Amino acid sequence: MTDALDKPTCSDFGNRRWRSRFRTRVVIDVDAGLIERYLFELAQHGAHGETGVWRTAYSLEWVAAQNQIAEWFGEAGLDVHRDVVGNVWGRLAGDREHPVVASGSHIDSQTPGGGTTVRLE
Repeated sequence: MTDALDKPTCSDFGNRRWRSRFRTRVVIDVDAGLIERYLFELAQHGAHGETGVWRTAYSLEWVAAQNQIAEWFGEAGLDVHRDVVGNVWGRLAGDREHPVVASGSHIDSQTPGGGTTVRLE
């Protein structure tokens, strides 16, 4: 079932009766080179060894990386918000025809962790 705001609950995603009110499929061109540049720039915050990252939550490196993400979100025109535990969220407002787009994630790493395992094509 959906709540009063017509947002799905976890169980709704397995229910074929739930349908989004946004039926238009949107294809977004992604600049793989830009994403790769961002990943390598982000890896500089907490760089460890030749290819690794050591960025534990709440460390100075983590704060610098969070600030970098917030800056990129702002440059992209997103509203930037930090939640109570420090995660950075970027949000592009929607309207009656287009859904909200939001992005956010933790960016801490293993100690030490690898640089990136993302494959861009």
